Amino acid sequence: MIQVWKGWRPVVNKLSGMFDEGSTSTLLHIVRIFTGVAANFSLLLYGAIADPNVYRYILVICLLNLGLYFGNYILTKRIHFKEKGTRFAWACLLLSVICWILALVAFNHHSTDAETSASDSRAMNSSCVFFGVFDAHDAWHIMSSMGLFTFFIGLLTLDDDLYLVPSKRIHVF
Repeated sequence: MIQVWKGWRPVVNKLSGMFDEGSTSTLLHIVRIFTGVAANFSLLLYGAIADPNVYRYILVICLLNLGLYFGNYILTKRIHFKEKGTRFAWACLLLSVICWILALVAFNHHSTDAETSASDSRAMNSSCVFFGVFDAHDAWHIMSSMGLFTFFIGLLTLDDDLYLVPSKRIHVF
């Protein structure tokens, strides 16, 4: 419990000092913090009560937290610092969203089951529908890897519009 409290200490300090004079906390900061905490606690409760498929549950947790952190980064860049990002980065991020949607569709096509024996799971394999070579499980791996790749390329090139700005003028948050 001591380690858990140490992890929450920065959040508590931020919340307790938000009304101090000269505080950098805004209502939007507080809303973002509570949104993340509420989302993670609701997933924790769902996992404890509903006993979901653990692989799907871990995927949902990872994707939700990835989305929350990235959304926080974009909101901070766009709202507080008025930074736009590059067109290439936004195109990569859009392509990433499309790939992730296709990957999640393929993921929800249940063609394997890790809870059964290998022979039973192999019997569940579907026909090759993706380019006539890959089944839905393969399509999940291909599309999710493309989604991750384009997401990270978009993330890495998002700040390329700041290459002419002196480093002392770039906001660090």
